[in-house]
Amino acid sequence: MKKLLLIYASYDGHSGKISRHVSQHLQSLAQVQVDVAELKDGSEEFRLENYDSVFICAPIRYGFHLSPAAVFAKRQHHRLNTMHSIFCSVCLTARKGEKGKKTSQKYITKFLDKANWRATSALSVAGALYYSKYTWYDKMMIRFIMWLTKGDTDTSQDYCYTDWKQLESFAQSWQDTILEKPLQSALIK
Repeated sequence: MKKLLLIYASYDGHSGKISRHVSQHLQSLAQVQVDVAELKDGSEEFRLENYDSVFICAPIRYGFHLSPAAVFAKRQHHRLNTMHSIFCSVCLTARKGEKGKKTSQKYITKFLDKANWRATSALSVAGALYYSKYTWYDKMMIRFIMWLTKGDTDTSQDYCYTDWKQLESFAQSWQDTILEKPLQSALIK
């Protein structure tokens, strides 16, 4: 049985929700063993050699990915570059379709380049606005950014933009890649 490690850094818990959702979907397929762990400061030690693939999930705030993920990727890039590894960037701009994907890709490229990490693949996932959890300063700054980008600015509620079905499709293709299954044809004869 293949072993997968999902590690995440999170401001408000949403990257953890994303990682656990991917993990639960993978476990429902019952062909892989999955471990999930949170990065607190990036100095955590994981025995990456015990895994067939690693998934690192990190959110962006104010243009930068969360520091523990950046520290960890930079410290572990030699090992990550020798194995199947995936970077998942959680970014509010990903909610904006193709335009958002281009912006998100720039953040991903910058993160991977700084860490000297050649991830096998990378994806951008739309995150969430947790106005109810933000400090006053973050609430006002993020509300202003959302106003500039024509997003949701009502701070009395939270918003989730994550496409959970997209994550399930990703998990399925990740498992297929790890198990080296050929892609199934969409044509039925």
